[in-house]
Amino acid sequence: MLTSVLKNKNFRNFFLADIISGFGSGMTLIGANWFLLKLTGENRFVALLMCITVSSALLVFPFAGTIADRFHRRQVMMLANFVRAAFLLIVALLLWSHGARPALLFLLAAVSGAGWSIFLPASRGFVQEILPRKDYLHGSSLVEISLQVGMFAAAAVCGVIYKYFGFGTILLIDAATFLVSNAFLSLIAYVPTSSLDRHEAFFSQFLMGGNISGGIN
Repeated sequence: MLTSVLKNKNFRNFFLADIISGFGSGMTLIGANWFLLKLTGENRFVALLMCITVSSALLVFPFAGTIADRFHRRQVMMLANFVRAAFLLIVALLLWSHGARPALLFLLAAVSGAGWSIFLPASRGFVQEILPRKDYLHGSSLVEISLQVGMFAAAAVCGVIYKYFGFGTILLIDAATFLVSNAFLSLIAYVPTSSLDRHEAFFSQFLMGGNISGGIN
């Protein structure tokens, strides 16, 4: 049963961390789209923002599986969250001090897309480190649900926050979600594993193909 998986304390903390991180990712994307449209009045800039987000994710994704397998997956997730949080705070500060500029939003989109692309494979492989083999299927199903719940909740909440508090507040809340996600990840007690030899050159492992799913022997 899916509910029985949530009785596992480690998985429960991870599940909450994943939902919160997905919520932050969704708010960043949605809020930036609305703000850019208001700033420029041009749909083509919104389309460009989406292209940058997707392109940065696609550029990083081929390496993300090897990164997730070569290093401790919790550390990879926490670093991805921390970098995104730090960059959100920097963008918020620059918007406040120098005014709104489309280039800042495009850079934000690139960092957000790359950060999500690194976080995702590490998080999916991490499930297999904290659950017994018999629970892999149920755990993976709940993780996919968490992604959809986080994104859906972001869409519902983001509009209200944007209307009454503005885009700057969205950036601050997004940064906070990634830090809260890291707090839950830090509560997980487990023995880290990696499926690749760290002494082998990174690009040699990449060319051989990393175990993106994070399979553990």
